[in-house]
Amino acid sequence: MHFKDAITLILFPAGEGNMVGKGEGEGKKMIVKLDRIGCILLSAGQDDFHGEALDTLKYVIFLPSDVKDDIDCLNGDLTSAADNLKEETNENSGKIRRVFNAVRSALITVAVVMLLISILGLSILGHQHSIHIVIKELKKALNIR
Repeated sequence: MHFKDAITLILFPAGEGNMVGKGEGEGKKMIVKLDRIGCILLSAGQDDFHGEALDTLKYVIFLPSDVKDDIDCLNGDLTSAADNLKEETNENSGKIRRVFNAVRSALITVAVVMLLISILGLSILGHQHSIHIVIKELKKALNIR
């Protein structure tokens, strides 16, 4: 018998039929039906809870106090190692950031020097219109008016 069939039999026992619109005791009959549904849900939920509780007990282990102390000591060692790793990682991160900032500054400096050399070279050769184009494009790129 399926769960749906069991609920149908409990809600509508043989001979009761559909109780909607049958008169004065309709409210009481509805309460009885709701009570039956609640009992079914409680029974199914209790069965699930019981199964989960028994499965959980498989993993509960009772340890002697010296083993618990060893576990606590190991936990302390792991926490200490994690703290050391965090500190060293933060230090290395700072060093890497400083190197990247230095490389960035060097690249900006090289770009500025190259620009100055090219402007100087163009002006010496008499190509002032090229200088104006370069400056105009730089202003666009840097959003300068």
